Amino acid sequence: MAEDVGGGEEGGGEAAESTGGPGSKVETHVAPAGVPAKFFDVTNGNIDHENWGKSTKELEGKLRTSKADMKSALTEEINTERLSKRPETVDGYKLEVPKGVELPEGQEWTFNEKDPMLGFWREFVHENGGDQEMFDKGLSAYMNSALSQAPDYQSEVDSLGENGLDRCNAVNMWAKANLTEDTYSALEAFAVSAKGIEALEEIMIKSGEPAFSPSDATGQIDSDTLLELQAKQADPRYWDVNKRDPRFVREVDQGFERLYGS
Repeated sequence: MAEDVGGGEEGGGEAAESTGGPGSKVETHVAPAGVPAKFFDVTNGNIDHENWGKSTKELEGKLRTSKADMKSALTEEINTERLSKRPETVDGYKLEVPKGVELPEGQEWTFNEKDPMLGFWREFVHENGGDQEMFDKGLSAYMNSALSQAPDYQSEVDSLGENGLDRCNAVNMWAKANLTEDTYSALEAFAVSAKGIEALEEIMIKSGEPAFSPSDATGQIDSDTLLELQAKQADPRYWDVNKRDPRFVREVDQGFERLYGS
């Protein structure tokens, strides 16, 4: 029998001879460098390419499967961690002014639940596993953009003249007394400029409301007591839709504002 002098799994040594018996020599072969010994025939020096190729493909398949399993497990772990911080439903995100958003002095921000952009953002953040922090980032960007385009409220009031604030208050009181809550809310965004106030004043006049005059801001309502105001509320001109007097309603409402503040 031939003696293998290559020693080891891979070849790379030199050819050697061994004696098979008296008067005979049998040549043996050593596998070339890089060729696994199990795919090399030492008796004839042939390489078993077919089985070597099959073995390599099987190994590559196992490696791909192993990598895919690891990737799947890692992705699942990441998704579990990510989704653990989001609310159960799209309505679970809090609607409040995010930290870092500075509103102009004296102004408040009211969110419109029916705003389609707000609905879109809720669904987008929820579908992507976002938490409250991610939701707030979108709100901040939206609010800062809107505030940057909003007019300077004080400048708009000043442009209405020395009674600008009283004119704004008069429009506000009329809107509260004559409009539905939804319509009033829609007009809030409109009545932030001098042009908006003037447009609403025109609507008031065409609906039968007297034009604003400076005396409206310093009328007899200042001396009204709580009992007098309550008595006026009992007047049909205040509560009866058929006899309602917008100017009378405004005087009563302004009286309460002067007593208790707006």
